[in-house]
Amino acid sequence: MAALTPRRGEALGLSTGPRRRRGRVAVVTDTSCGLPVELLGPLAGQLTVVPLPLMIGGQIHSGDGEELPRELALAVASGTSVTTSRPSPGVFSAVYSDLRDRGVDGIVSVHLAGPLSGTVESAQMAAAEAGIPVEVVDSQQAGLALGQAALDAAAGSRLGLDVHGCADLARRSASAASSLFAVPNLEQLRRGGRISALAGFAGSLLQVRPLLSLQDGEIVAVERPRTMARAAEALHRRVEEAAAGLRAPSIGVHVFGNESEGVDLARRLRPLSNRTVPVLEVPAVLGAHLGLGVLAVSVSPSLGPERKTDPQADQWSEASSTD
Repeated sequence: MAALTPRRGEALGLSTGPRRRRGRVAVVTDTSCGLPVELLGPLAGQLTVVPLPLMIGGQIHSGDGEELPRELALAVASGTSVTTSRPSPGVFSAVYSDLRDRGVDGIVSVHLAGPLSGTVESAQMAAAEAGIPVEVVDSQQAGLALGQAALDAAAGSRLGLDVHGCADLARRSASAASSLFAVPNLEQLRRGGRISALAGFAGSLLQVRPLLSLQDGEIVAVERPRTMARAAEALHRRVEEAAAGLRAPSIGVHVFGNESEGVDLARRLRPLSNRTVPVLEVPAVLGAHLGLGVLAVSVSPSLGPERKTDPQADQWSEASSTD
């Protein structure tokens, strides 16, 4: 997947000329969203993706460069220290200033769950000094569930919604979404200090392949299968339950070093989704904590006519199709 690092000179794709005024709200998210921006079609022009720094053995990486997944996999396998951090408020200030100078009316900034990262806090600090309206949304999600919330905000912008309307779409999308993931072990989560919510029974999970979910932005254990095969079955069942509560749900799969497992799961999940199920490598900043072999699934709602109005917005899904 190509690097998602924003460039100051990158075009935003905003509407010009005598057409109906729309697309004047920019959307900012971060690299934990898992979106392959180069495949997003028209909505790519509405998105700016801020890199979350990743440090491997003392070397800092920004974004999701083409070589980063391989380097990260080697580091995780060898036990090399891998850490992540938030972007500084100054990084967000530069992004917001650049968008303001391009003439946008406002910004919706949709980010990784607050309990997992200080990214939202950095964005809020920068928003207070942006000079134009900026609504920061704590998605309480990660991966494609976060990505879909950002896409929904971008679709709202293309339809002419203001900052508040676009932010509302992002919040509704994220709050109705589910993020589920099965991991071979909790070692990487333990190293990264991301299992505090599991402290009461983390010891009992060390010999199982736990099925986890994000609830209010916290990682919680929902089942304790003893093999990855059973974890995949439990994941499928939980996704069925989540999808049953949504109209025309959208489903995506993340993997890390286990693409064949992800493809198999995506094919089985296809009848539950309103479109093809993409299989994408987990964002590096999430893979650093989840570890090799993770199977993650996001289930997001369809919020209305936005996707039919702008059908090319689903190009990212079709380009990664498992059909």
